Amino acid sequence: MKVLDIPNIYELKILGVSMTNTKEQSGITSWARITVTVRAQAPGAYNRDLDLAQRILNVYAILLPKVWHIAQIFPTPRDRIRN
Repeated sequence: MKVLDIPNIYELKILGVSMTNTKEQSGITSWARITVTVRAQAPGAYNRDLDLAQRILNVYAILLPKVWHIAQIFPTPRDRIRN
């Protein structure tokens, strides 16, 4: 349904965070996207010749900030937590 010829958008991404109709769905969508992104980027460090300190820096500087950003907005879903 259009109001004043403005289309409805049911999913929107703002600063890397997916916004949908409900908070729960927004969290699930955002966490799914960020875990896929981190899992895709993590093996890239293995292809480079890095020592342990550089690998740790890679995790702290590149991978974890994305997770921390989403974690400040949405609680982590149970299916994304590993025991």
